[in-house]
Amino acid sequence: MKKKIIIVALLSVSLLSLSACNNKHSESKGKGDKTEQKETVKDSIDFLVGQWKIEDKRKSSDQTLDFGELSSGKGKLTKNGSESIGNYEPNEYLDNEGYRHVKISNDNETSNDEFKYKMLTSKKIKIYISHEGEKQQDEEIIYVRK
Repeated sequence: MKKKIIIVALLSVSLLSLSACNNKHSESKGKGDKTEQKETVKDSIDFLVGQWKIEDKRKSSDQTLDFGELSSGKGKLTKNGSESIGNYEPNEYLDNEGYRHVKISNDNETSNDEFKYKMLTSKKIKIYISHEGEKQQDEEIIYVRK
């Protein structure tokens, strides 16, 4: 009878220690998941706000795009800090390929151009410009947050 009590006691102690180890592992794993979530930046309609610098190894350019704060879904877009391009208006939703479409209109609201971008990281995007009907080749340009 004493042997059974000792075996049950040993099993209980070992199960409790395994349970404690498992809880500590779960807590540390949960903390790691939380820090990953903090680092993950989701694309939103105001994600572009700020200054972006072209990162193209083929072109030696210091070109920057400045996306101003959104007001009623629209913001000012300037090139190289001072050259006004007009207004930009990002679409609320991403397409099936993960791109967000952005309409560009000049200050007189007479032209309607469009590009789309895809977030590669929290500080890097790929802009895709289609030149449909024109003789120019479509462009994919990588920009980094400045």
